[in-house]
Amino acid sequence: SAASDVYKRQLEMLERGVKGASDAPRGDVPPANGPVTFLIGSLSAMTQRQLDDYAAHGNASLRRLDPLALLQGEFPPVLPDLQDDIVVALDGDRTRVEAALAFGAKRGWDVPETSRRLREAFLRATGSLVRASAQPTLVLSGGDIARAFCEAYGVRGMEILAETTPGIPVSRAIGADLFLVTKAGGFGHPQTYREILATLHPQVTV
Repeated sequence: SAASDVYKRQLEMLERGVKGASDAPRGDVPPANGPVTFLIGSLSAMTQRQLDDYAAHGNASLRRLDPLALLQGEFPPVLPDLQDDIVVALDGDRTRVEAALAFGAKRGWDVPETSRRLREAFLRATGSLVRASAQPTLVLSGGDIARAFCEAYGVRGMEILAETTPGIPVSRAIGADLFLVTKAGGFGHPQTYREILATLHPQVTV
């Protein structure tokens, strides 16, 4: 179907790190129905700059999850006051990432297998956030985490509605009652997360 083709093309662009969906319609961005949840699976340098900027200037809570702890089955509580937006990200600290890779290697996992298990653990740890509100809006950063999320939550396609900021589309999920903002991990500038949130909550000032 056309929607399936758009979905596949968008995920392919995310995985290649291409700058979003340049053919996104220029419609109105649907305001978020409640808190916005950011699920950040990218470990790119730009992603880390965006997280640092958000921690210094943003309006939402920020949780960085230790990849080693996730692989060991330790899921820290990340559910905030349900009135709050939240950013949940894999901790990109080099030492923590290397420790997670070493943990996997000791169990005979290659890097792709360790990464797959880490994505699954990340989605289990954040599942309560996804289910916390009706028709939630989620921001997914990183092509691998976007694909894993869609598979986990039965998203069969995405109807692109508009751009939250240039190159970063918001879509209505097909197969799940939610809206998705999808961003290639290395795309944007340090203020990008705050700008996305300001678009989804028009009353927010960047």
